[in-house]
Amino acid sequence: MRKHFKQQKKRICQIKDKQVSYGVSGNCTKEQISKLDYISHYIVPVIAGLGDYLAIVLAEKITWELAKIIIGGRFNLVIPNMYFYIWIPAVFIFFLFYTGAHRRMVPFFEIIKNTLCATFYAAVATIFILYLIHSINDVSRFFVITFFIMSFILICIIHQILVAVFNKLDILKEPVLFIGANKTTQTIIDYLKHNNCFGVRVVDIIDGTFTDNYEKDMAKTKQVIEKTKVKSVIISSASTNKMAKIVTDIQPLVKNIVFTPNLINIPIANLEINKLPIENIVLLTIKNNLANRRNRFIKYVFDMVLTIVGTICISPLLICIAVWIYKDSPGPVIFKHMRVGKDGKMFPCYKFRSMCVDAKEKLDELLQNDPQAREEWERDFKLKNDPRITKSGAFLRRTSLDELPQIFNVLKGEMSLVGPRPIIQDEIKKYGSHIDDYLMVKPGIAGIWQCSGRNDISYEERVQLDSWYVRNWSVWLDITILWKTLKAVLAKKGAY
Repeated sequence: MRKHFKQQKKRICQIKDKQVSYGVSGNCTKEQISKLDYISHYIVPVIAGLGDYLAIVLAEKITWELAKIIIGGRFNLVIPNMYFYIWIPAVFIFFLFYTGAHRRMVPFFEIIKNTLCATFYAAVATIFILYLIHSINDVSRFFVITFFIMSFILICIIHQILVAVFNKLDILKEPVLFIGANKTTQTIIDYLKHNNCFGVRVVDIIDGTFTDNYEKDMAKTKQVIEKTKVKSVIISSASTNKMAKIVTDIQPLVKNIVFTPNLINIPIANLEINKLPIENIVLLTIKNNLANRRNRFIKYVFDMVLTIVGTICISPLLICIAVWIYKDSPGPVIFKHMRVGKDGKMFPCYKFRSMCVDAKEKLDELLQNDPQAREEWERDFKLKNDPRITKSGAFLRRTSLDELPQIFNVLKGEMSLVGPRPIIQDEIKKYGSHIDDYLMVKPGIAGIWQCSGRNDISYEERVQLDSWYVRNWSVWLDITILWKTLKAVLAKKGAY
């Protein structure tokens, strides 16, 4: 019991110590928090709206000038100034706020998705407005598509500029009180700090559990709320039977209460919430998107389009790498290795050869004579210091360029752009009960494990990440993983 108490106290202190980097140190008073922070929920929407207005007007002007240059004399669109400077920007701003494109504590890629949806809805509405003012006959597809693209790009850029400026100046952050000094609180704080969103100011972290002495913990919480005048509370530590009472007691004192339900090991990316207000019941719906034939077709089309375009673009690079490999180590340029695919079907996975020609014999000799290398191989099926790797192969592995030929596996329908890491037959037993998730989909060139540490994470973590991806798939998730994988590859994080 004493050991458990010491560990708990140590964890609380670690989280408390982190508060300094988020703008607080210990218990804060109202005077210690900037007045701008306390009225940030009024100021930020106004500044964001002004930024949106600037982005939309700029998009209109840029698109207008491009249309005059490209279309020339055939461009006869007439838009009255009232529509150009007032009504069209107003429509965009309305949809941006309606879809939550400027909300706090929302994942960066979710904000991008909301911005894309808002821009699309607003563009459609703009066309309708042009119908009303009888200008639609002069609207070209070039103008509409370019205006949509320019609006989306400029809105995202200005939004990120505002976020960067606010975070750099450390202003306009919403004060937040956390209940629960635990790992979940630490994860939320770290996430909000590094998520490219309008930040939050940690006013204090209450370390009570509300189980042993509820009245004492609640009195402490109310004292902090009254002292700091905080309006947002995040609860990350409370038993299910106490949650209702905590919310009931705190709700009259604040505007917003956020709590983290216990959904450990439950796939939540596709979670839908339905409310029955009168019955006071919440229904959580979890969908397996890849079980839907339409979604599998969408994923297939997504893979084919990007792969065909990408193959055309990188074909000169493929040729250069092939020549380099052959000159560095004469032999086959492409290495084929049998991997486990969808439904357990074996397929030859293509990679640029990064090892010497007699790699198998050298591996057998190494594993026989080096117990430490044998242990590493049996654990990870990889060697950090692999003597079989050629000079060109070392570079290709660090940059992940050795995996480029797998685009031909995608074209053959054996792999996907994003999916679980392709495994060999001997690795099946390591997946245990998660193997059904793996066999449900095609393995991918990129995967969530690659943008989460690549070879620096343990094998068990890889398996869990692969399983998580299958259970939470969406097209937007694939786009997010491709982007994050590109960043991880450029950073050469965990590659060998």
